[in-house]
Amino acid sequence: MTLAKASLRAQIVAGTPLANPEEWIIRWLFGGAPVTPTYVDEMSALRLTAYYGCIRVLSESISTLPIGIYRGDEGQAAEEIDHPLTTLLNDQSNDVMTAVVAREALQSHMVGWGNGFAEIEFNGAGQVQALWPIPPNRVRIERNGNRDVLFRVTDFDNRSITLDKARVFHIPGLGFDGIKGYSPAAIARRTLGLSVGAEEFGVRFFENDARPGIALKHPGGLSDKAYNRLKSTWQDEHGGVINSWRPRILEEGMDIAQIGLPNADMEFVNTRKFQLTEIARLFRVPPHLIMDLERGTYSNIEHQSLEFVKFSLRTHLFRWEQAINQKLLFGAEGIYAQHDVDDLLRGDFKTRMEGYGFAVQWGIKTRNQIRGIESDPPLPPDQRGDEIMVPQNMVFVTDIEKNRQLAIAAKAAGKDGTPPPEPVGAAPSKANGSARHVYGEEEHAQS
Repeated sequence: MTLAKASLRAQIVAGTPLANPEEWIIRWLFGGAPVTPTYVDEMSALRLTAYYGCIRVLSESISTLPIGIYRGDEGQAAEEIDHPLTTLLNDQSNDVMTAVVAREALQSHMVGWGNGFAEIEFNGAGQVQALWPIPPNRVRIERNGNRDVLFRVTDFDNRSITLDKARVFHIPGLGFDGIKGYSPAAIARRTLGLSVGAEEFGVRFFENDARPGIALKHPGGLSDKAYNRLKSTWQDEHGGVINSWRPRILEEGMDIAQIGLPNADMEFVNTRKFQLTEIARLFRVPPHLIMDLERGTYSNIEHQSLEFVKFSLRTHLFRWEQAINQKLLFGAEGIYAQHDVDDLLRGDFKTRMEGYGFAVQWGIKTRNQIRGIESDPPLPPDQRGDEIMVPQNMVFVTDIEKNRQLAIAAKAAGKDGTPPPEPVGAAPSKANGSARHVYGEEEHAQS
């Protein structure tokens, strides 16, 4: 961009303070030029399938996760299914957008532009009733004289509207000041420019019938008229795939020489493969999730998928939850938002069934809880699917010393003919004519 163009643009935006410069000035001064003539920004980068695929994977994975509102201490909290935010975050975010669409837009803005913005709509009682995503290229973050954060939004009629921080739901990505996130497209412009350049090279290569460039050699000199005639006729008759393999008659001792390196020597294919990994690294997305399966195996794909949840999605989910707690729940104590990631962490059928078996066997979950996880209906009441089951031969560690003391007492009791006491925590003996079920049913006399 020339200084004249920069000056003109500065007049259009009515100036920009050095303390908080416009995004285009930062890019112009520090962003660097791409390695190809094609300018790469957030929108043009979406034409790269790997870049678009990474944003899709992150946005779709997060927007489809259920968000619960919980009240109480963490670990003992109960979900508030009837909380107004439950509907807003999981079903309908505003009159136009479903929750998945709105959350997907916000997440794609945060991942692709570095910031996700939404205007918070309140009802007459001061409660949050809607979220309206705002395109990040229309938002500028500023500070007023009191150092409060303000959001200057340019609407579609090019009017400037200032929103205070209480009216904006903002999810920033990685950033320098903790207020505004970096744009991945601006940070990695040269990497993306290399991808665009390789793609453009491939397009032009195949447009030229997948052959390298050639030069026409003439033993003598050509007049301007002869040169222009040769240039135009050669391009018309041999340019593009549609003119492949058409014969050509060379005149006046002309010859053809190949110029440029073959694709095998330039490692064109390997360059394009490496760019897939580069872009996946930028978003910390496993390559197999953008369909790069060259190094994928059954075992490492499963572990990479788990690592994707733990080390990639986890940070994004925390950003969402803390923004919800701060802006939509107003920082109230004892109530918080949390995503349910169980579906993403589920293993294959065999692994799940083995885990469920241990959970039921050791009294961690009931059979109906397991069936609920698998979306199966509960068992009938007579099958007691809501009761905890435990092995009969298990005792508490603290009961071992009690049982030792009881054993001593039993020896003493046996001398005078009184029945020995029952061990603590073990299955009751039937020697006294009664039996107690492990679930705590009433005693049944033996016949």
